[in-house]
Amino acid sequence: MIVAAFGSPVLPTKAAPDYVEDWSDWEMHGLPGPGRGTGVGNVSWKMGLQKLVWTIDGGMLSLNSTVWYSRNTSGDAPSNSPPVSQPGDSPHCPEPSFPGFHSYEGSPGQPSSDTLVIHHNGHSACSGSTPVRTADCADCTPNYDTVQDWLNELGYDVFEMAMPMHGCNRLNSATACADHCVDNPAKGFNCSGCTNPAGSSHQWFEQFEQHGDKTMRYFLEPVVLAVNHAIALGYKHVVLMGLSGGGWTTTIAAAIDPRIKLSMPIAGSVPKVPSALWPEFVPDNPEGHGRQGAGGDYEQNASRPIYQECGWICMYLLAALEPDRYALQMLHEHDSCCFAAAGQHEKIARYNAFVQQTLRKIGGGWMQTAANWGNFHEVNYRDKTVIGTMIERLRRKSGLKPSHFDDIPFDILQNGPEALLVE
Repeated sequence: MIVAAFGSPVLPTKAAPDYVEDWSDWEMHGLPGPGRGTGVGNVSWKMGLQKLVWTIDGGMLSLNSTVWYSRNTSGDAPSNSPPVSQPGDSPHCPEPSFPGFHSYEGSPGQPSSDTLVIHHNGHSACSGSTPVRTADCADCTPNYDTVQDWLNELGYDVFEMAMPMHGCNRLNSATACADHCVDNPAKGFNCSGCTNPAGSSHQWFEQFEQHGDKTMRYFLEPVVLAVNHAIALGYKHVVLMGLSGGGWTTTIAAAIDPRIKLSMPIAGSVPKVPSALWPEFVPDNPEGHGRQGAGGDYEQNASRPIYQECGWICMYLLAALEPDRYALQMLHEHDSCCFAAAGQHEKIARYNAFVQQTLRKIGGGWMQTAANWGNFHEVNYRDKTVIGTMIERLRRKSGLKPSHFDDIPFDILQNGPEALLVE
């Protein structure tokens, strides 16, 4: 599987970013909320922000991967109350002289938490420009979509990233070939035949794949490099989570990189085509309209070489193969985009049972699917409750255990509506 993605049986080992930019003066304003805060109240806070950039040289393309590195703000984030204004009131935020206070601002590049959460934002639009949150915006600013800041406030440091061609990785559709294509005489490839992308569709990569390029590298190497960097910085726990395309990336990256101890893909995949390990399929509804294999971007198409080596059930197993690794696949009952669980509960239960029985036989960790009543394609509040719970269980001295999956909050697959009734 790693060979299919990278052309080599060894994962990339580079750890240090190719470019680092200090954004430590970036502030959140107002009380916690979407974007850069709600703007309510005369409060602001910093998260020791840094912009990290790696260059992915795959052989026929050279693409940048941008990561926003933000620090734990649980020690000095504003409370959900008006700013103090009366003489003699306690300071709104703790001062460095207070017992237990620790500051990240004096030591950039050093962890302020024992846990690094890689939040993969998938097909992410950029933010902070006009037009806002579209593929055509012209800036590159942190995409605080309520998830990264929320993770910081829980006490975790965060790497925020997006797929190639999206967010801060977007390409200029008119000049993408000229700016990023690399001639490869060894494979008989030159950039004169390169066709520029239509918008931000990943179908652009197919022309390079047809000439022998390992195009999955551009999707997966950024995560591996981010993990390398997190470990080099000294983090004890590395967690990977993501929505949609970020959920797709989460599943595959966790399958190839055993250093990811907890992976939580959200609305990112179901086994929508049969495989050697599992003869059934679960449709990608509503996007795939119930048809086998339908729905999804280029990277989810079953014709990609990586799926010939390892289908979805194989990846679910690999993401929890070792006894200290765990994968929680999260779906929404009526997701407005993709992988809705409605009508698929029995099929989901069957492939979960197969994966779990296999993990028991080989002495592996645990993988499980949970679904909540979400009806929109987002990281909703129910998802967040579960995410925070599972990360904290991982961090405890006793660690995460399969038994912790027995009663996941809001899970309607294991605990349906009848479980909420009072006897």
